[in-house]
Amino acid sequence: MKWKTASLIAIVICLAVGLMLWLDDSSKQTFQDGTVLVLSGVKIGRTNPFSFTVLWPLTGTMQTNLGGFQVHIHSGNAQWLGVELMNKQAETRLTFVKAVDDAGNDLDNWSGSWGQHSFWKSLKSSNSVRVHATVAIHPNYPVGFTLMPRYEQAPERLEPNRGQPASQ
Repeated sequence: MKWKTASLIAIVICLAVGLMLWLDDSSKQTFQDGTVLVLSGVKIGRTNPFSFTVLWPLTGTMQTNLGGFQVHIHSGNAQWLGVELMNKQAETRLTFVKAVDDAGNDLDNWSGSWGQHSFWKSLKSSNSVRVHATVAIHPNYPVGFTLMPRYEQAPERLEPNRGQPASQ
């Protein structure tokens, strides 16, 4: 009977802590133009995924912090989302993870421009007035490699309509 009571108390405590964290709105920022930016971040290993919601189309540039990393969030037009790390540390990388509309539809349009500390991402058109985006801030692992070229002989050409090797 004691283990049942202890288990029940542990479950109630976990639910209470989860509810308090879920209701916490300390990561909500309202900008002068009325745009509301809601941030959430969970550290998983050495990767920090962060989600934010912005009114769309985004006008101007928003400056905020994602887990202590200062970033600018901006849009070139109604189809491009741009995010840039302001402190460009050699060991840090910013990566686009996903963008969805209010209905959860994927807005990834497979086009974009990426760098180590910033990206521009093309988004599909949506009737939604908000975009929910997720980015990751994580270690950069530079990789260098050399490919050794190899010589391959071209296959013999066939003469048209005869199926015979071309005469040299």
